[in-house]
Amino acid sequence: MKLRPFGNTGMNVSEIGLGAWQLANPDWGINDKNEALKIVQKSLEAGCNFFDTAPGYGGGRSEELLGQGLKSVRKDIILCTKFSYYNEDHKGEWKAKHVRSCS
Repeated sequence: MKLRPFGNTGMNVSEIGLGAWQLANPDWGINDKNEALKIVQKSLEAGCNFFDTAPGYGGGRSEELLGQGLKSVRKDIILCTKFSYYNEDHKGEWKAKHVRSCS
Protein backbone atom coordinates (compact mmCIF):
# COMPACT_ATOMS: atom_id res chain seq x y z
CA MET A 1 0.00 0.00 0.00
CA LYS A 2 1.36 3.37 -0.94
CA LEU A 3 1.45 6.01 1.77
CA ARG A 4 1.62 9.77 1.47
CA PRO A 5 2.07 12.60 3.98
CA PHE A 6 -1.06 13.55 5.88
CA GLY A 7 -0.80 17.32 5.82
CA ASN A 8 1.75 18.55 8.32
CA THR A 9 0.83 16.02 11.03
CA GLY A 10 4.00 13.97 10.62
CA MET A 11 1.81 10.96 9.86
CA ASN A 12 1.56 9.05 6.61
CA VAL A 13 -1.84 7.99 5.31
CA SER A 14 -2.66 5.09 3.02
CA GLU A 15 -3.75 6.11 -0.48
CA ILE A 16 -6.72 3.76 -0.14
CA GLY A 17 -9.00 3.90 2.88
CA LEU A 18 -11.91 1.86 4.12
CA GLY A 19 -15.31 3.51 4.10
CA ALA A 20 -17.17 1.72 6.86
CA TRP A 21 -20.80 2.47 5.92
CA GLN A 22 -21.39 -1.19 5.09
CA LEU A 23 -20.04 -2.81 8.27
CA ALA A 24 -22.87 -4.99 9.61
CA ASN A 25 -25.31 -2.28 8.59
CA PRO A 26 -28.84 -3.41 9.47
CA ASP A 27 -30.22 -0.79 7.07
CA TRP A 28 -28.93 -3.03 4.28
CA GLY A 29 -29.98 -6.32 5.88
CA ILE A 30 -26.37 -7.05 6.88
CA ASN A 31 -25.90 -8.10 10.48
CA ASP A 32 -22.72 -10.19 10.61
CA LYS A 33 -20.41 -8.62 13.18
CA ASN A 34 -17.68 -11.24 12.65
CA GLU A 35 -17.60 -10.59 8.90
CA ALA A 36 -17.35 -6.85 9.57
CA LEU A 37 -14.37 -7.38 11.87
CA LYS A 38 -12.73 -9.59 9.21
CA ILE A 39 -13.09 -6.74 6.70
CA VAL A 40 -11.34 -4.38 9.12
CA GLN A 41 -8.56 -6.91 9.76
CA LYS A 42 -8.02 -7.59 6.04
CA SER A 43 -7.84 -3.83 5.42
CA LEU A 44 -5.11 -3.53 8.05
CA GLU A 45 -3.24 -6.49 6.57
CA ALA A 46 -3.36 -4.78 3.16
CA GLY A 47 -1.68 -1.70 4.67
CA CYS A 48 -4.75 0.49 5.02
CA ASN A 49 -4.49 2.97 7.89
CA PHE A 50 -7.31 5.37 6.93
CA PHE A 51 -10.85 4.55 8.03
CA ASP A 52 -13.97 6.63 7.39
CA THR A 53 -17.14 6.39 9.47
CA ALA A 54 -19.97 8.48 10.91
CA PRO A 55 -22.58 8.17 13.65
CA GLY A 56 -25.28 7.69 11.02
CA TYR A 57 -23.59 4.65 9.46
CA GLY A 58 -25.76 1.79 10.66
CA GLY A 59 -27.07 3.86 13.54
CA GLY A 60 -23.60 4.05 15.09
CA ARG A 61 -22.74 0.40 14.52
CA SER A 62 -19.94 1.29 12.10
CA GLU A 63 -18.17 3.36 14.77
CA GLU A 64 -18.63 0.62 17.37
CA LEU A 65 -17.22 -2.09 15.09
CA LEU A 66 -14.28 0.06 14.00
CA GLY A 67 -13.58 0.76 17.66
CA GLN A 68 -13.40 -2.97 18.34
CA GLY A 69 -11.44 -3.85 15.22
CA LEU A 70 -8.91 -1.03 15.56
CA LYS A 71 -8.45 -0.95 19.32
CA SER A 72 -5.01 -2.57 19.30
CA VAL A 73 -3.67 -0.27 16.55
CA ARG A 74 -5.51 2.96 17.34
CA LYS A 75 -2.33 5.01 17.66
CA ASP A 76 -1.24 3.88 14.20
CA ILE A 77 -4.35 4.68 12.19
CA ILE A 78 -6.19 7.76 10.98
CA LEU A 79 -9.90 7.77 11.72
CA CYS A 80 -12.22 10.15 9.93
CA THR A 81 -15.69 10.67 11.32
CA LYS A 82 -18.40 13.26 10.97
CA PHE A 83 -21.34 14.63 12.81
CA SER A 84 -24.81 15.36 11.62
CA TYR A 85 -27.26 18.01 12.54
CA TYR A 86 -29.61 15.46 14.09
CA ASN A 87 -29.76 15.09 17.84
CA GLU A 88 -30.62 11.94 19.79
CA ASP A 89 -34.32 12.45 19.02
CA HIS A 90 -33.54 12.71 15.30
CA LYS A 91 -34.58 16.34 15.23
CA GLY A 92 -32.43 18.68 13.18
CA GLU A 93 -30.32 21.15 15.09
CA TRP A 94 -27.00 22.94 14.77
CA LYS A 95 -26.67 24.00 18.40
CA ALA A 96 -23.05 24.43 19.51
CA LYS A 97 -23.67 22.10 22.46
CA HIS A 98 -24.59 19.27 20.12
CA VAL A 99 -21.64 19.85 17.77
CA ARG A 100 -19.20 19.94 20.73
CA SER A 101 -20.60 16.68 22.09
CA CYS A 102 -19.43 14.95 18.90
CA SER A 103 -15.74 15.70 19.47
